[in-house]
Amino acid sequence: MTPATTIQKRHPITFGTDGWRAIMAQDFTFDNVTLVVRAIHQTLLDRWGHQDKPVFIGFDGRFLGKQFAHHAADILNSLGWDVLMVPHYTPTPLVAFSAKHYDTAGALMLTASHNPPEYMGLKFIPEYAGPATQDITDTIIRHVDRIAEEATPLTKAAQTGTTTVVDCYADYVAFLRNSVDFTALKAANIKLVYDPMYGAGFGYFDRILREETSIKPLTIHNRIDPSFGGHLPEPNAAHLGELMARVPAEGAALGLANDGDADRFGVIDETGRFLSANQIIPMLARYCYRRKGLRGSVVRSVATSRLLDALAEKWGIDCHETKVGFKHMGAIMRQEPVIIGGEEAGGLSIQTHIPEKDGILAGLLILEMMAVEKKSLSRILADTEAEAGVHLIGLAENLHLSDTAKQALMASMRRLQAGDLFAKRPITEVVTLEGIKLLFNATDWILVRPSGTEPIIRVYGETTDPLATQELKTAMEALVASCSA
Repeated sequence: MTPATTIQKRHPITFGTDGWRAIMAQDFTFDNVTLVVRAIHQTLLDRWGHQDKPVFIGFDGRFLGKQFAHHAADILNSLGWDVLMVPHYTPTPLVAFSAKHYDTAGALMLTASHNPPEYMGLKFIPEYAGPATQDITDTIIRHVDRIAEEATPLTKAAQTGTTTVVDCYADYVAFLRNSVDFTALKAANIKLVYDPMYGAGFGYFDRILREETSIKPLTIHNRIDPSFGGHLPEPNAAHLGELMARVPAEGAALGLANDGDADRFGVIDETGRFLSANQIIPMLARYCYRRKGLRGSVVRSVATSRLLDALAEKWGIDCHETKVGFKHMGAIMRQEPVIIGGEEAGGLSIQTHIPEKDGILAGLLILEMMAVEKKSLSRILADTEAEAGVHLIGLAENLHLSDTAKQALMASMRRLQAGDLFAKRPITEVVTLEGIKLLFNATDWILVRPSGTEPIIRVYGETTDPLATQELKTAMEALVASCSA
């Protein structure tokens, strides 16, 4: 494939919480990929001052993923950069691991993660195997702006780089042994239903189980489908109905799911009930602290459960709150010992792993926790809440609003202050770390924030009482209605 040289002066490229994502053929085009890869090339030169290290490139099972990845490789090769390329579709966690393991200058991942099928995206993963921090993505965008404004043609290097195919699967599995007790899983007798959601987890998570453990999962949606079966590849209750039905029907102990690129997880307990990341992350934190002996702090996003805070207080350790986006948690994980870092959308990693969310690791840790504790997920959740001394009822909704309504909603939220009433409850504190978060006491809260990658408003919250949670939801719906009128 010949690298494209046409550059648009006006470009629609922005980096959200986890890379650049856009609708294919509309904004995600080969010309715009050329523009972004050229900007990443310049950013790499800024960071390294040389081209001695290769760049790793991966892609998931989305439409044209392989073609976009090879196009990116062609651009880098023409600029004199050597490339290591996966042989076929690969989950994002394996590509992130490879960025560090193969001593690269960084990695590119062609994926739109959990976004709808018409989307494609490009992530830059630095050499430390975690998400690019804000300063790095800001630098990339500055170079995008400059290259687009100057409209300079692509100038090939005197010496063309090479592309070498590398299958990172075996090295990744070997690395997992630092974090996962495969001996415990070899002795486990757990019946599992696995749903890769037609995404890149298929043939990876289930393969690891079959080759490394005694667990033989029943895998549904067991093929790569760029349309994801006509559904959103997001592992939450709204999109896991079949898995929720199959777990009790098969007499399974649990169901596990991954999103389109397998960096996020979804969990179904033995009764067919969806357990949110806000429940799973504290459970795994407790397991890692009590059973695996990990020590340090815990890190969560502003939208993640305060059940984690209650556990941290019980153990006498710090609980850091960050903006939404694993790049903020990953940054702390690179600075100090962190037992677990997790976010409400189904992303986590632990101290002994890479500072990037990994849905494959999450599934293995959940299985290990069940195998070692010899308990059901519902029982482990009850034990976790008992240790924390609190039971929380969560709220999570995505609101599709017009731009005008979104602006009106956020303006209304910004006017609220401590002492004001919301849902007839006095606000004790307003947190503006990310979106608008209203605190009512040590456990109860509600957060409203615009998505960084989709045209929606996300609403999260928790209380200790189902009626209070419903009252928060009702009050928010009334506010949304008034802003949409």
